[in-house]
Amino acid sequence: MKGNCGRRVDNKTRGVRANSEDFASRLYLIEIHSGLSEAEKFFKTIPENMKDDLVYTALLSFYTKSKKTRHDAEATYQKIGRKLEENRVVHDKNLTSNNVLKAYASVPDVEAMEKFLKRIEDETTPFALAWQTGISMAGLI
Repeated sequence: MKGNCGRRVDNKTRGVRANSEDFASRLYLIEIHSGLSEAEKFFKTIPENMKDDLVYTALLSFYTKSKKTRHDAEATYQKIGRKLEENRVVHDKNLTSNNVLKAYASVPDVEAMEKFLKRIEDETTPFALAWQTGISMAGLI
């Protein structure tokens, strides 16, 4: 049953128009039921115009769960920024930045957090650290 989830929850909706929230929800359900690799397969089938902040943030949150995928979290963060800017979609950089920092805190990788914080401090948009992220990071210092 493990590999069937992506096939049963496909991108075809009978008479109902799917939106990015639907795809993000499906992505979460597939990851819970079948794991990260099946979620990544499903992600690849999502139409580009539906891959917005919600969908990429869902994928980003999966990468924060494991030391093996923490570098995928930062790569996904960078891809979120590029893709959303290309499509002229406004997204919550604070949310995605906080998710990347939580990924590094869960590993833990203090050096990676410091490098990431330095990079985002140089961006024009001010960064706001979420209190949950701060608590995750504080446990490492």
